[in-house]
Amino acid sequence: MAGRLPGGPKRRCGKHRRLRDRLPARGHGGLHGPIPDPVRVPEFGFDVRGDRALDPARGLNVARHSGVFWLAWTLVGVLVLATWLAATGPDGSDGLLEEEVAARGGSAEPCAVPLGWRIGDIDPRFGVSEAEAERAMVRAVEYWEEVAGRTLFRRDADEGLPVRFVFDERQAVMQERSRRAEELDAIDARLDTRRAQLDRAFERLNTEVGRHNEWIREWNERGGAPPEVLRQIEETQASIAMRERELTEQAELLNRDVRERNRFWESLREEFPARTVESAYYGEQVRFRRGRVSEVTEREIRIYYFDDREELVLLLAHELGHALGLGHTEATGAVMSEVHTGPVPALHPSDVELLRGVCPQLVN
Repeated sequence: MAGRLPGGPKRRCGKHRRLRDRLPARGHGGLHGPIPDPVRVPEFGFDVRGDRALDPARGLNVARHSGVFWLAWTLVGVLVLATWLAATGPDGSDGLLEEEVAARGGSAEPCAVPLGWRIGDIDPRFGVSEAEAERAMVRAVEYWEEVAGRTLFRRDADEGLPVRFVFDERQAVMQERSRRAEELDAIDARLDTRRAQLDRAFERLNTEVGRHNEWIREWNERGGAPPEVLRQIEETQASIAMRERELTEQAELLNRDVRERNRFWESLREEFPARTVESAYYGEQVRFRRGRVSEVTEREIRIYYFDDREELVLLLAHELGHALGLGHTEATGAVMSEVHTGPVPALHPSDVELLRGVCPQLVN
């Protein structure tokens, strides 16, 4: 999810967010210049923008960003041609057939429509009702039937391939990752707010310093300031100096919190390293007889992880493509692509060509 570790990580059949590493430093100057003498008053040389090298510890190193934490999570919709119940003939042709089926990347019995489906077990920890799962499945079916113009899948509460929502460590880890990403987003929002407030405070102080120096110049042009004016000047300079110290302290506290945030971000990178995680699965059992596929049974779809309904629909449509006998395409933005970096609202032309190549009779 992310980040609300450095994006465009790619998630297979999913999304990604990135966050830059250390954010650029911002700095401010400080009070400098001699103490005014009793007669002629030097200008108060204060410039919070600063034109000299700064100790990095005093600089603001908060900047706006557009991400969550850097995690190159990739979620892959995996096709599994399940247990091979092979009765190998004397010519060994079954082994060759297995290779061809696997290379095609889809069901060993393609184009077997209409395929029945039903919603199977749903682990309650997904927070998805049977009705919600069914609506997502209906939308996924529409992806394919809108192109085919015919019925490819049908509800079959008794014998349809079950769509099961299996909660395991994958979903638990990804939920924790999402929770921590939201936590980091909240931290970054607070730091951005403080940084903006501090910037405005320094700008106001800059403006006051400009007016103060102009006032000093006017008195210097007259030849000097009387004692009562000099006292006002000194009081103003003392007030400015105190406020500059306060803002400097706030900047140092902000930098401390940014460093703490960066340590938190680093810990997330270690806790959630880049790896590939299954998000969905299509499986079937295949029986061979005399070198040919004689029966395909035990079809099923398993859902392991999704961020939202939109992604669930995409995963289901992807696995239905495998059930039709389709493999993957390298086209970006296709339902049958192994990598998804954003929404896929409909079949891509490459999906249609893939279906036409495997099941020409199903495409108008």
